[in-house]
Amino acid sequence: MNKNYFIILAVIIVIFSLKTYMTPLVREKEAVKVVEIVLESWKRGDVATPSSHWAAGKTSSIPPIDKLLSYSIDQKRVYKENKKWQAEITVTLELPEGSAFPSRNQWIFQLSKSGLGWQVQSFLMN
Repeated sequence: MNKNYFIILAVIIVIFSLKTYMTPLVREKEAVKVVEIVLESWKRGDVATPSSHWAAGKTSSIPPIDKLLSYSIDQKRVYKENKKWQAEITVTLELPEGSAFPSRNQWIFQLSKSGLGWQVQSFLMN
């Protein structure tokens, strides 16, 4: 009988541990995927697709990037604030000469998770 209790307790501990440690990793992967969709859209010259990933009421803050040569994702941070998942993804963008934005600078995507999934709240130069 005691052996069964230990097995049940071990299963509960494993499930709790997986939930505690895996949830942030899954959330991070989801947030990075949204950022990659936006960045790949800019690489293709598609300026319409990124607007569907910006939060409602924040679409006026979408930068007018119509061409992106390359990018790298430098840092990823996912955290919970006020019971709501947030993410900060730092990227380095290489833009063509003559772009309105400086090339090879770091930018921060700030995202939050809602019922509609991850949405970009802001895009700021670091």
